[in-house]
Amino acid sequence: MATPTTLAFDYGEDWAVDGTAVANDGVTPINLTGATVTIQIRNVAAILLASGTVTAILTVPLQGQYTLIVGHALTTGITPGVYSFTIRATLSSGTVIDLNTGTITVLANAFS
Repeated sequence: MATPTTLAFDYGEDWAVDGTAVANDGVTPINLTGATVTIQIRNVAAILLASGTVTAILTVPLQGQYTLIVGHALTTGITPGVYSFTIRATLSSGTVIDLNTGTITVLANAFS
């Protein structure tokens, strides 16, 4: 079940996206042991960030908990604005599920 989410981060900073994969009942955690978790950020015209360069950490895989780290070298390539994103898991069985989907706002950074 994809959970609708709104995120906001500063341009040019490291981003950490924490989440928990849950079943369609919205409560039962999905076991992420052996899974791959990815993120894609896009606008209407193109994919701005594909997850091949993002670090995914399965913090507590039996409880479905993960963290995605998007480094500042990648976030400087995304102009401030509002974009769509999807976080997807490929389970060890090969099943693909969308965990989160929504909007991400990239804010201007006063220090950049």
